[in-house]
Formats: sequence, C-alpha cells, structure tokens
Amino acid sequence: MISVTLSCKSQKTEWVDLLNYKDFSNWSLFVLKPEKKGNSEAEMQDPPEWLIPRVYLSDDPESSVFTYKEYEGKKVLHISGELLGFLTSKEIYSNYHLRYKFRFGKKWQWLGDRPSDGGIFYHVQNPGTNKEKSPHEFNIHDGDIGSYWSFGGYGDIPSKISPELPNSIKTIIPIIKPVIPSLKDSMYLFDKDGDRRTFSSSIPDMQICVANPIADKPTGEWNELDLICLGDTIIHAVNGKVVTVLYNSKYKPDEAEMVPLTTGAIKIQSEGGEQFVEYIRIRKIHEIPHEFQSAVKD
Repeated sequence: MISVTLSCKSQKTEWVDLLNYKDFSNWSLFVLKPEKKGNSEAEMQDPPEWLIPRVYLSDDPESSVFTYKEYEGKKVLHISGELLGFLTSKEIYSNYHLRYKFRFGKKWQWLGDRPSDGGIFYHVQNPGTNKEKSPHEFNIHDGDIGSYWSFGGYGDIPSKISPELPNSIKTIIPIIKPVIPSLKDSMYLFDKDGDRRTFSSSIPDMQICVANPIADKPTGEWNELDLICLGDTIIHAVNGKVVTVLYNSKYKPDEAEMVPLTTGAIKIQSEGGEQFVEYIRIRKIHEIPHEFQSAVKD
C-alpha cells in the first residue's frame, strides 16, 4: 500500500507527449488484418457475431488504422477504428500520470449495436514479443469510459453489485456475453466506500468493474482521461472525476507465483470506434496528484 500524503516539496515534473505527430518510431504497431478485402462496410460483419470485422476496406490497413492528420486546425493522432489494432510503447513506464484527450468520430458498422470502443492497456508485459500480455485495461467504451477490464491482471477494487447499469453495458450483454461471461444483468460498480473485491479475468464473474460515476461527455465531444499508476495503486479518471481505483495490482506470469505488477508498456487500442486524439501526455510522479488524492484510501 502506498501513502497519498503530499509533501511540501513540489512533485510536478514536465509533461512529455508520447506522440511526435510525424511517425511511430517510439511505438510498435500491430493491425489484425482479415484475409479478405471487401468493397463495402456491409461485408465487414456477419450478424449476430459482431465481434471482429470479416473483411478490410483500406488498401493498406497497416498504415491507415493509425495515422497523423490535420483536424480542427491541429495535428492529431487519428485512430480509424476500421480494424482491431494496437500501438504499444517501446518504453516501459512506472509511477506515472498519463493524460489522454480524444473525441469519438464515426462508429464502424461491424460493431453492430455495440457502442464505439477502444482502450488503454497498461503495465503490458513482454511488449513486442510472442509472450506479450496486456493485464489491465482502461476501457474507452462510449457510455462508460474508464471501466476496468482485466485480461490476466489482478487487483482489489472497492465496489458494489448493482442492476443499475449504464446503457452501454446493457447493450453489449446479449451480444458479447458468450465470450465475456462477466457481463450480467447485475454487475460490480466502483464504489469508493464499498468492500474491496479482487478482480481478474481468471476469476468467474470478476473480469469487469464498471466505471462509477459515468463521466463521459456526450458522444462526439472531447474527453480528457487520466490514468495514475503509483506503486501498486491505479486510478482511472474521466473529465476530472475518479471512476475506478484499483489496489494491489498483481500478475501471475505463466506458471509462476503471483507478483506485484507496477510497471510495463502502454498500449493504445483501435476497436471499431474512430478517435481523434489530441495528445497522450505522461509525467513521472512520486505521489498521488492532489486533485485525485481524496479518492484513495490507505
């Protein structure tokens, strides 16, 4: 457990933008390209299995899913969302504050009734190898941005179970429940004063903790996301509001014993929702930033 008490000495360091707005030399790029090329969006889906596109449309999707472009008078990262894909940082990070500003554009037809989607994976292990693992996700899901999804990571989140779910979650339950059984009519929501429960994709019904409160801006407006990782404590915040706090971040590599998970690469996802990303800034921290301090308990 970490201390959240701020010292008199300033902890602030300069923000560094992880985007250089020219190329992706500090990132590894991967796009899951279907075998077939199509001519229309209608060919990209095969209802009712709206999980992945069946064809691709761009002539060169590996260079079109993630690009830089001019948007509203400034250079931004454009995530087309056409295909599943990832940008993974070549650098490893720990004890940091990440700030990500974006807005959604179009939703690709292959998502069907699912909301626009994307994500920030963090503490990624063995990046760029065939053993790469992405244990924790800050989900960028239109309607419940900041929900926690585990893909092998473990963590304790104060939470409560509730049938009062955001519409974005209710919508996806009948669609992807066959592959995500944690999606149910009642699910766990973050609750600062709730009992701490261990979440992990390895524990039945405990893969997801839904963001609470819902702090998304209306679809198409700019959202600013904060991801704070200090020691084994993690904070998800959306537009200045804390929506999830995870304690005791852990990971079980292969058949080894459980170990603390406090460091790793950062991975940005394309998943059906077009995004315009103004910046992805990061700075080193030694303590929880003041504006988020009250959300964390010893």
